[in-house]
Amino acid sequence: MDADVTPLLTVTGLCLCLCGAILALQTFSLIERRRARVREASDRQAAFRENQDLLAERFRAEGRRAESDRAEMLERLDRLEASWRAASDDLRAGLEPLVRADDLRAGLEPLARADELRAGLEAAAERDTATRAGLAGLIETLRGDETAWRGAHDELLTRLAAQDLRGGEDRAAVLARVDALDSARAANHENFLTRLDALRDRIDDDRKAVLNRLDQDDVARQASLVESRAARQALQGGLRRIEALQVIPAVQHLKIEQIGGQAVKVMDQQLDFGVDILRAVDLSHAHRGWKPSKDGRPPYPVFAPGAEVGQTIFSTHALAINCAVLADLININGAAPYKATLDALVADITRNSDPAAVGGRKIRLDYDHSLLGATIPAGWASASAQAEAALGVLQLAQAKAMPEPYRALARELITPLIAGDEDLVRRDAGGYLWLEDMPPIHGKPLQSLHGHLLATLAVYRYVQCTDDRAAEPVLRACLATAARYLPETRRPGETPIFSLAYPETGTPQGMALRALVIDLGLISRHPIFDSIASAFASDVPPAS
Repeated sequence: MDADVTPLLTVTGLCLCLCGAILALQTFSLIERRRARVREASDRQAAFRENQDLLAERFRAEGRRAESDRAEMLERLDRLEASWRAASDDLRAGLEPLVRADDLRAGLEPLARADELRAGLEAAAERDTATRAGLAGLIETLRGDETAWRGAHDELLTRLAAQDLRGGEDRAAVLARVDALDSARAANHENFLTRLDALRDRIDDDRKAVLNRLDQDDVARQASLVESRAARQALQGGLRRIEALQVIPAVQHLKIEQIGGQAVKVMDQQLDFGVDILRAVDLSHAHRGWKPSKDGRPPYPVFAPGAEVGQTIFSTHALAINCAVLADLININGAAPYKATLDALVADITRNSDPAAVGGRKIRLDYDHSLLGATIPAGWASASAQAEAALGVLQLAQAKAMPEPYRALARELITPLIAGDEDLVRRDAGGYLWLEDMPPIHGKPLQSLHGHLLATLAVYRYVQCTDDRAAEPVLRACLATAARYLPETRRPGETPIFSLAYPETGTPQGMALRALVIDLGLISRHPIFDSIASAFASDVPPAS
């Protein structure tokens, strides 16, 4: 029986081993499938996360692009609104005299009565001619009457002398008749003269009345013509300004940045810091023939006589030119021969400046300045004066082997412009940063583009010479302001407007302004500056 059981047990064991092996293989296969599923799920999760990161980055990029497009759209809307507001104001100003139809009609009525008045004058002339003829007839009648009376008088006297008393007339009766004739003749003559004087007075009065009416109508006609001509010129000026704005492209590449705790619009475009701006700011000077003096007197007087008697002006423009001349000479001869002059110029800057609340030094202009019926009292500040002084000292700082103090002084002079001194820097209601050339007049900022552009190039020159990129946001903000408001200064066929707030001030510096605009175009490569420079060239052709 054991022999029979042993093979059975062996077979059973083999079956069990085979089943175990099969079960092990199935378990291993199941584990591998599960591992494959885990790996696949992990790969899917990684791919999902990668796609999620890509989608998030794309969403952020789209958000930035949408924000940029929104800022650009807001800027374009601001510009369009300002342009249409300016055009509306110009049209309203031009059409205002025309809408006064009743006034113009009343003013032109004398013209309509011209034929009537001319006919009245001709009738008066005819009446005058008839009256003169009547007077001539009356005079002839008077002469005839006087001749007849004189004949009768002489006859009576002759008869009286000859004692020819016909009909029993006596001498006394004849004399009485002679006296009566004389009295009647005198009364008749006096009556005639009275009538003649009255007639002449009436003719003179009629003539004066006609001439007075003609004078009044002529004055009214001239006033109407002047008013109509002014209305037409205003309308034409408004249409020219609208056409001028239409040829300037829209401002682009602007964004919002925080400068000094305020949201300011800046130009978001790559800038070129290799542009030579010295010619545009009138500092490409060389004066190698000048010799230094013992008293340190500079090549050009820094103090000039003012408009009023006894008034002296500290000229920052002359200061900048002196610095440029000295920098040119120092590059040739070194600084030692010019130490006295350099010390004198630095002393002039120190005497005519004060520490600014925001840091640095602020040029002080110690003379009263009259403009637009207002007086700016002595002690005022100007962004263009600050810019000229900074540009001049930067020239010295760039000369060969110059000590650090000149670079530090240039930094002190530029600091009020880039740190937001309240006398020099202002943000307008549209979010644009202004470097103001003068204090407000009658409580309103002047908005002078010429001074703003000069100060803008001074900030650019400072960044160019020192590589101090902390001033770059202010530079970009100033470029945005120039791009936004320069088109509004254009007057086709005339020099550009000096002050946006007071356009009537005018400016003789059209070509100088164009040179600054050309350099802004080179710095920013923004097409709007090229368009404005071309427009200025056609408005103010260069002197031949």
